[in-house]
Amino acid sequence: PEVAPVEADEPPTAPPPVEEVALAEEAPLPEEAPLPEDPRARFQLFLTFLHTGGTVFDCWESSTVYSGVEDGLLRVGFQSEFTRNNAQNTARNPHMQAALARFFPQATGVACYDRNAQDDSETRREVRGRERSELEARLDARMRADPLVQRVAETFGAEVVRVSPIDDPPGIVARKP
Repeated sequence: PEVAPVEADEPPTAPPPVEEVALAEEAPLPEEAPLPEDPRARFQLFLTFLHTGGTVFDCWESSTVYSGVEDGLLRVGFQSEFTRNNAQNTARNPHMQAALARFFPQATGVACYDRNAQDDSETRREVRGRERSELEARLDARMRADPLVQRVAETFGAEVVRVSPIDDPPGIVARKP
């Protein structure tokens, strides 16, 4: 990026007040497109929009499950007390209020709870982890069934230790004892 020259006798410009920066960086609400009828699909859009509000909303983006709207409150389950506490600190944030108004207009606030073992809903993080494990299992099965791999293993006494997708960074694989 090009930098405009500053005259020697010009005083440096002061940074804008924090309030102006926060308002300028706040993401606009999505266009007034019709929202999905399915509240779980609408919740995914809600999370995607919240994520545009900055790292303060990271606990929402990957660690929540939708439970419903009850008594004017959006009920959301969290993986841990830590993420629930972080999320509760953002409940009155203007970005959160705008998201609620857009995606769940019948909700005036948020009720956060800790998930229990009976809650079988998955967070985005859990979905990504499950999908990754399933992908690795499919790759492993294909690799072990490959005739060339079988021949190499028989010829050299080799063993397939780990199969991972191409986007995994290289790592050191420990030998089995």
